[in-house]
Amino acid sequence: MDTNHIAQVLQDKKLQKHLNAKINRQFKTCRYIGDIVIGEDEYILLKAYLRSICRKYLNTSERYITSPIFAVALVQIGIHKYDGRFWPHVEREIGMELPGSYQKWIGRSFYKTLEKYNKYKVAENEMMNNILLHCFITNYYASDLFDFLFAYYQIDLERDLTSNSKEMRDYLMQSMASGENTARAYKIKKHTSDAVAFNTRGCKIRVGKILRFMDNALFYGLFPRTSQNRIAQLFCKWADESKKFDQAKKAIAGLTKRGEKRYSSPYLRYNGSQNRFELVLPPQYIHLATNEELPTLHWKIAFSNVEKTLEAESENCVTGCKTRIVSDIYIPSDNIFDSIRIELIKNDAEVIHKFTNIRAACIRFFDNNWELIHYTDALPIGDAFAFTHTEDTLYTDSDAVYNCEYLNGLNLYSMELIKGDIIRLPDGRALPVGSVLEDGLLKNNLKNGVYVMREGVKHPVFSAVPSIYFRMSPTQERGTLIRINEEKYRFDIARAIKCNTQDKTDEYGYILRLSDYIKTDGIFRVNIDIPNSRKANDYSFAVINQFDYKYEDAPFIYKKEGKITFFSTGMILGDEHSEHIANNSFVFRIDPDIDYLPFTYQTANENLALRVYLPAFKWKFDDGAWHTERPEEIWHAEFPKMIYLKFPDDTVCLDMPPLMTDDNEDAEYSIKVEKNKEKHLFVCDTRKMLSWFGFEDIIRPLSLHFESISFVFLRVITHCFLANSECQIVEDRPNRKLWFRSSIIGFSDCVADVYLDGILIAEKVEVKSNGFKLSIPFTSGKYRIDYFEADEEDDFGAPDYRLFDTKECNYKNTKDLSGKTIQIVSVTERRQKGSIFSSPEYVLRGNVTVSSIQAIPNEIDSFTGVFSCDTLTPLQVKVTFENPNNMKVGALCFWSDEEDGYIEFMYDKIEGILVLSEDESTSSSEAKNRYLVLYEDSYYYNFRIK
Repeated sequence: MDTNHIAQVLQDKKLQKHLNAKINRQFKTCRYIGDIVIGEDEYILLKAYLRSICRKYLNTSERYITSPIFAVALVQIGIHKYDGRFWPHVEREIGMELPGSYQKWIGRSFYKTLEKYNKYKVAENEMMNNILLHCFITNYYASDLFDFLFAYYQIDLERDLTSNSKEMRDYLMQSMASGENTARAYKIKKHTSDAVAFNTRGCKIRVGKILRFMDNALFYGLFPRTSQNRIAQLFCKWADESKKFDQAKKAIAGLTKRGEKRYSSPYLRYNGSQNRFELVLPPQYIHLATNEELPTLHWKIAFSNVEKTLEAESENCVTGCKTRIVSDIYIPSDNIFDSIRIELIKNDAEVIHKFTNIRAACIRFFDNNWELIHYTDALPIGDAFAFTHTEDTLYTDSDAVYNCEYLNGLNLYSMELIKGDIIRLPDGRALPVGSVLEDGLLKNNLKNGVYVMREGVKHPVFSAVPSIYFRMSPTQERGTLIRINEEKYRFDIARAIKCNTQDKTDEYGYILRLSDYIKTDGIFRVNIDIPNSRKANDYSFAVINQFDYKYEDAPFIYKKEGKITFFSTGMILGDEHSEHIANNSFVFRIDPDIDYLPFTYQTANENLALRVYLPAFKWKFDDGAWHTERPEEIWHAEFPKMIYLKFPDDTVCLDMPPLMTDDNEDAEYSIKVEKNKEKHLFVCDTRKMLSWFGFEDIIRPLSLHFESISFVFLRVITHCFLANSECQIVEDRPNRKLWFRSSIIGFSDCVADVYLDGILIAEKVEVKSNGFKLSIPFTSGKYRIDYFEADEEDDFGAPDYRLFDTKECNYKNTKDLSGKTIQIVSVTERRQKGSIFSSPEYVLRGNVTVSSIQAIPNEIDSFTGVFSCDTLTPLQVKVTFENPNNMKVGALCFWSDEEDGYIEFMYDKIEGILVLSEDESTSSSEAKNRYLVLYEDSYYYNFRIK
């Protein structure tokens, strides 16, 4: 580092005062002393302070001192320099030798400081370890920590943070606390092990944040590069350099999802290539004690009258071991409906995992990967396959089943399941798709997001006549009436499907096909009148056969316009909000204040007024207007109290990345908000979010996680920063100022200190939005600008300042004349005001020049040099340019020892030369006509720069 800069820092009283205030303020609350953020200049001051303390006390009878600044200095040296050795680095950093007795005094003072302020500590005689404990991790060993945690993330968690349960986190902390003395955690150094042992909860949180860094970087390419936290910066450096991390990134490159479905419990699958059913045993985690050897493991499998025992191969992971997947256990077709019991046994004695999830059933459902579907009250939406015994039959009241064939001695059903489908199982139960079966209209033909409006009432739209589900006792069948608009019908069991409800009442479920009663498009009101029932059973809806619609590229996030296409047998008409283009397609502008698009559907008998919900993302702050464009970055002090959102989904989670130095286990950096169904929007109270900002990261991204999509919504600026990456110094010659250009993002009051070649030339200059200007000489050299923002006030109410950025650049005066020569061509008389005559010009004879040119300090555009011509001995002269932009004209004076200053030349009109005085032999009358005194206000010189 520049020695001039170091000397300047050591003389900076305000920086010293600010550092003292910061340490004394933060020392009381920090858990690890290394959490106090120290800048480069502050580190210089800390080393100087430590050196002065050692020189002052080490040769005295003082037994110890207690000093937060002393403690911070030692920890910072550990953070910066510890590489397995500590004291040699301390000696080098403070420039003095520290024999054993001195080290003991320093260690004792550090320990007493920890005692006084109730900080974590090991035994008093472990002097170095007490200091290193408060580093948490030193810069030199950070890569080892990240390598260890990445192995845990990759192997133990299989790149899935949802697997990082409380139990797994506890195991990880146990492994880290064991440290480098164990085979599995040899990369964890003692100072980190000590930190874990003394603050397990806090370290668990910090490690969790590092794992989140890894997950975000690996899958989303998000790195905490704007964070000022040391560990976050070290992580970014490790990620840029780690070969294992790079290999993992390449391995998942191009993935749009996290990967294949992961199983923790055994499951069945159908192997089509070998035409057989197989049992798959996924990897199982087994925690092992410190230095415990790999155990002997085996699987025990039982179904029907069959029992099998298989050896389970295992491999080490960070916190224990894992079994390898077993995927080829043959299960005969006749046994796939049996209960299958599986146990994992350790060392032939201990049952460590027991699985009973594959229970006996009359049917087995498989997904489109031919893997067993586990369900409780409803089947998932999507493609599916089902196997039953040949004597059993699967029924549905929709088009869900599109094929049935005989395979492997079983019935195989191929299905396409949509929400609202009902599958009737061989045992008589009705199994819904997508959600639990409830009384009302079945939703398999419901078109979401569109209504027919009539007399202010919304009627849901179905693309085919729906069926209706209701419950009643068989004794109520004969008295039940069906009312549809103005018509009445007696309930006919032949037109309904009766199914078991599997509850303790005497009621059955009934699915009534309304298509037996409704044959046209239109609006319908249906009432199921069950005798002695208190249920209303009233439903209204619209039927538009074969109706559908599709938005192009929906949902619309930060978009100005969109396109919608309708699919129907009738004619669709738009209004002023949309423009018809072709084939029932319309384009429209997305208006922040319009939540739906109105259309008209023409039927043979009537027109139906459609309202189609617009799936656009909209937002507003507090009582402001609604917006659809991307919000600008926002200053933390202007963060809204309320955020309102509109989006098609029903829930949203708002979150920010956790702060690395926040060891509060109860701290949450996310909130989940349910949509207000009455207002059709999300109402987000932001009061909890104010604690998420901190000062670690310059910009804190607020992300939105809807059910269907996630994205960064808002970027919150926590403190000022420079948007320009490089320093720019521009000459403002008309105003004789240097312009230090900058673009500061943030709204705090900002000032700057300016150094030229390590010397302070301007202090606490106010910085405006475009930078600042200084009336200083245009001196070429190396400039450093330190930018500060107003921080907390000091004890006297004056603003304290926090350094937030430093820029350096080399500036060269564009009119720098060093190494150049000025040729003096002529002298011109200034024109008199109102004169119609041209000014006379006096040409100089011979070669008249000024060389060895230097700028004059504190005088803009004035220079000194050596005057040379054929008739005079070399003289020291001063040149001042009238127009600094072209340097073609100006004034010229020479130095007079007699006058002790610069005076004007005279011009000899006869000889055409410059002289210092009149020839004494010339008479006064002759001299008056021959010589001109070249006063600056009467004459100017014409120059030529070479």
